[in-house]
Amino acid sequence: QNWKKIFLHAKEKGFDVSDRIKIRVSTSGSALKKALREFEKYISNETLAVSILEDDEKNNKIPVEIEEMSCMISIEKAN
Repeated sequence: QNWKKIFLHAKEKGFDVSDRIKIRVSTSGSALKKALREFEKYISNETLAVSILEDDEKNNKIPVEIEEMSCMISIEKAN
């Protein structure tokens, strides 16, 4: 369920459900950063992501709550 918002965002951008994506995440929460690193392979498998990158850029991102922790994400199609 946490990743449903990523799929909805991809659909809004016109992505196909089988498209591989790149995810960019902005968060100030150290626990969430740690979880993203620890579960990167699982998240990638669930979302068809080829990469999950942390950055501080807030533009063009949507808010997402993951286990009661806030972050901002953006996605783009992977080549």
